[in-house]
Amino acid sequence: MIVKPHYEPIKLNEWLGLFDSNTTKRPYYTVLGKKFYNKFLAIQESKQIIKTTGLNPWYVLRWHCFDELMSYDFSVESPESYRELCKQRAKQLREKYDYIRLWYSAGPDSHTALRAFHEANVAIDELVLLVNYTNGEDEPSAVEGTKLGIPTLNKIKNWFPNCKITVLDWALDTNIKQENEETQISRVIKSHLGVPLTKTMAHGFELDKKLLNQYVTDKKICELTGEPKPSVIKKNNKWYSYLIDISIETSMLIPNLEMFHLSSDFPQLYAKQCHMLKRQFKKLMIDKEENFSMTLNKNQDQKNIFLERYNEWDESNIIEYVHQFTKNTSKTGEEKLVAWQINLQKNNSELNNFQQWYSNFYHNEVYKDAEDFYNKGKYFRISKGMLSNFWCLDEPINKTVDELFPLGFGVYK
Repeated sequence: MIVKPHYEPIKLNEWLGLFDSNTTKRPYYTVLGKKFYNKFLAIQESKQIIKTTGLNPWYVLRWHCFDELMSYDFSVESPESYRELCKQRAKQLREKYDYIRLWYSAGPDSHTALRAFHEANVAIDELVLLVNYTNGEDEPSAVEGTKLGIPTLNKIKNWFPNCKITVLDWALDTNIKQENEETQISRVIKSHLGVPLTKTMAHGFELDKKLLNQYVTDKKICELTGEPKPSVIKKNNKWYSYLIDISIETSMLIPNLEMFHLSSDFPQLYAKQCHMLKRQFKKLMIDKEENFSMTLNKNQDQKNIFLERYNEWDESNIIEYVHQFTKNTSKTGEEKLVAWQINLQKNNSELNNFQQWYSNFYHNEVYKDAEDFYNKGKYFRISKGMLSNFWCLDEPINKTVDELFPLGFGVYK
């Protein structure tokens, strides 16, 4: 176990170079056809083009989430069980890559991936657990790691005796440094756009630069996450599955990404999950209007049950606590976080300088007129999310968002 509570910046070009050499099929953005692996950089490029050309933002900026799956028949459900497909996916990844690093939170998604490798009797090379004690180990964003992940490391070692386990402590007040503008931008593109001062998997590479060692070899590397959970919606009396980019935003920040549950070379696992969710949602939709299907996607714990994702070591219902606490006290939690940041800034000039720079740069250069950059319709304006294609679960006809919702997503007419 390695604990590295320090921060070492990675130069912007060095970081972006990891994506330029990426051979994995993954979600990405395009700006007039130019590929970007980072939403922040894509928005910057888009704003410049729109400013000089006056083009419609929807023509300029696009999100591509496995476009090749538009020809896949999602209406067909594999006869194998979900658990069997998970084991097949683990074996497929093991055959595909020389080095597999699982980013583990101890939540249902990443733990399901962990369990699949164990049940398939195939190895994981490294497991990274990113914890955060900055605001207390009971803080919702930290509690999965501190209360569930850390106490079960010995069980993980028992499952995978040869697996390297790396634990990284993301301590905010030691990670924010006033360097120069390039370093600041490099830090921003590794951050969650909506909440830039929270930890992401991309920060792990700066907390321990040894994570980059595999990239100087000829090994095929896999940065594996447990995502995503499918979302399903009923429209025109048919069921569709879709993704929003913010639902996998932190995964998209890391290079050589493989998501366990969705890939273009093993889509049957994701399709299976879509049908499992559809069956349960159809029961909940009896006598309901079609637009009610959107509200069914919000309860993560209910989704985990429907999708058979769980952590059998979670005897204290820690995961459910995290979701319920966040759901019921999100406003209070945000107020506490802001108060804590203000208090921290008083005695930390580096953080204060960064906060001021970030606030000015981000809101002036990124969020200014940001409504133009996100998908139409009032439903996703708060989340600032971009939509994938819609994959039909009832017939082999998939649709783009504009084809399915010509009046804008969330407008039921």
